[in-house]
Amino acid sequence: MKKLIAIAVSVVMIFAMAATVFAAPAEVTWEDYQQYLIDTAGVNAPDIDEFTAQVEAIGSWEDIDQTVSPWDMFFTTLGLSTWDEFQQGIVKEIEATGPMGGGESPEGESPEGQAPEGESPAPPADGESPEGQAPEGESPAPPADGESPEGQAPAAPEGESAEGESGGESAGESAGADSKGDEQLVELQNEEDGSALAPIVTTTFAGTVLAYPRFATYLNEDATEAIVDDVAWHNGAVYSEAGEWNVTADITMNSTADGSDTNDFSGLGAAVLAEGKGTVVNITGANIETTGVAKLALFTDGGAVSIVKDSTLTSNSGTIYEGYMSTADQVTMVAPPWVLGLGGPKCNARTTNIMGDYSTAAYIDSTFNAGGWGALSTDSGTNMHMVVINTEVNVEDSGYGAYTIGESTEDYYGVTENVSTYANIMTGGVATYQSYTGGQEIDLVQFNGEQNEYGHGQGGDVVATVKSDKVADGEVVYSTINSDNFGFMCHANGPSAMNIVNIIDGTTVNSQDAIFLVKKVNSIFNVDNATLNSANGVLLQIIDNDDDYVGLDMETQWGTDDGYGHFYGIHMPNFNSTFHEEDGYANEFQTNPGEGEPWTSELNITNTTVTGDIWNSTGYVGTNPGTVLTVNLGEGANLTGIISCGAFSHTTKDAKVNNGDWSEASALGHVTNIPAVSGTNIVSINLSGDAVWTVTGDCLVDEIFINDDAQVIIPEGVTVTFNTGDSYTNTILTVDGEVQEAA
Repeated sequence: MKKLIAIAVSVVMIFAMAATVFAAPAEVTWEDYQQYLIDTAGVNAPDIDEFTAQVEAIGSWEDIDQTVSPWDMFFTTLGLSTWDEFQQGIVKEIEATGPMGGGESPEGESPEGQAPEGESPAPPADGESPEGQAPEGESPAPPADGESPEGQAPAAPEGESAEGESGGESAGESAGADSKGDEQLVELQNEEDGSALAPIVTTTFAGTVLAYPRFATYLNEDATEAIVDDVAWHNGAVYSEAGEWNVTADITMNSTADGSDTNDFSGLGAAVLAEGKGTVVNITGANIETTGVAKLALFTDGGAVSIVKDSTLTSNSGTIYEGYMSTADQVTMVAPPWVLGLGGPKCNARTTNIMGDYSTAAYIDSTFNAGGWGALSTDSGTNMHMVVINTEVNVEDSGYGAYTIGESTEDYYGVTENVSTYANIMTGGVATYQSYTGGQEIDLVQFNGEQNEYGHGQGGDVVATVKSDKVADGEVVYSTINSDNFGFMCHANGPSAMNIVNIIDGTTVNSQDAIFLVKKVNSIFNVDNATLNSANGVLLQIIDNDDDYVGLDMETQWGTDDGYGHFYGIHMPNFNSTFHEEDGYANEFQTNPGEGEPWTSELNITNTTVTGDIWNSTGYVGTNPGTVLTVNLGEGANLTGIISCGAFSHTTKDAKVNNGDWSEASALGHVTNIPAVSGTNIVSINLSGDAVWTVTGDCLVDEIFINDDAQVIIPEGVTVTFNTGDSYTNTILTVDGEVQEAA
């Protein structure tokens, strides 16, 4: 195995330079110290408005314990003065430097604290590991009392944000500053020749310092020779400099990572890491496999571009460390929040993750395998672009094929997804599933911040034009989705973006439960020339968000120390561990007054014949005001089923998750319905062209508009009732309001 090379990954280091003393003013205020932190930390300090907002999010300025506020602790870790020191006039200054250089030491010299090449540091006595270092193959033990291990900066597991996985999934980005010099970090040894290795250090993430030793076999160098590495926090290949880099080697990184020493929101432990605008990484003909909690096969961040062709990427799960709590905090998350309805023995490792503003990726003629959690993910960023062509996605245990967030645009051409829970979770992006024709060239776009009317990226530069080399010219490959549960789940919106799912151009979706599941958010579903097969007969299911049943663990929400040094910074919430719903349907135990601006959902169907029910069962529980649903059936649409206001009831009324076992999360989202009106679950139906709706069960609707040659067929024994009180059975409704007897 090639000698591991240690380098700094696109990071700015801050070093405490000196302590100076000045005469303290007669009255030193907390506001003075606040401004000092801003001024002294320079580019690494929060904006003054951001600082104030963070403080106000915790409480009023006067109510804050001024010695332990999150930003006070944050700056203390950077080596600045404490509040007490500042009051005494002791002011520490720091100097920001540029990105650290990487690579090997000058010829004949070794970095400080590192043995010369080929030589080993003196071994510890009595077979013990070096001070502050866990024995080989073991993770560092959690420090006592929330402190970091001696000589080691805190490690950070991974995460996602408040609503959803990274919930409306965005905390912070994996960039910033770290105050720990190399001499303070754990010194590890090359397992092959015993030589010492200097760490790669990454810095702040979501307001918390991450400074864990990081190692890479290749840094800003084409990866051509195979890598086999079983250390959790090692990277295989890291690319942080602008340029085009190639990975053609197989990479196997099977470890015992438990989530205390990996982070798939900063790329710590990822097999391949692409970081920064101008960085392009091509993975071609490679087999990349990882094993362990939160150990990614590929991480793309900070505006980088990753292009995967003719390769297989696989992530296998691990065992999460004892005491882990289900959370939306990206600093500590190593498994999806169970309120997503995800949880199983293999649900703790993603295969890929795209983060940061304007990051892009293309996956062509490849296979992505996930043991659970997720295969193709976007997270914590904005205006990302992902293109997937003639590619297979497999998720064995509870998890999703893809995640769409942060105004991201995801284009799928001729893909096959075999998934356990969801084809895609939508939290503020647009996903389009369509066919691919051999020879077709697709542009991979790096957006520039311009957005369309729905809040998604448009405009920007074409950074690559990609096509399949496996599909013959003119051959058509259709997209097919097979799910053991749902097709698509809309769980949250981004700051402004609408959830949009386009199922078009010959795409087939086969699911056991609803094709589309919506929880409290704005969404648009466009179906054209597609095949939709739902085993339980539900096409679209809208319910009140069952997060509200679970709720937040408020005692551990802010500033919690998880035992690995994560006790400063603003934390996202942890979730309670139980779900309970009263017996009966939601209209029987309604707890929501139905006030507030309603959500909106829209289903548009053209050139498609489909059988399935559409339920708007909202406005009953929690903070949800209800949803206005519009169903548009256009030219070539033929729908057989129910369209109705409804009330839901979960098929499983109680669930409890335990440490390391979130399998009962699958209770969420699975419901049955009855026709019912909450007062805010509006249903409006529009038919045009030659559209036909054949009703199969009793329905409650607000209004129906019929145009052109469209018609509504209501057989005998079935009743459609309007909110006016009018009802129809054994009739055909047409454009002129003509009522005919149904055949």
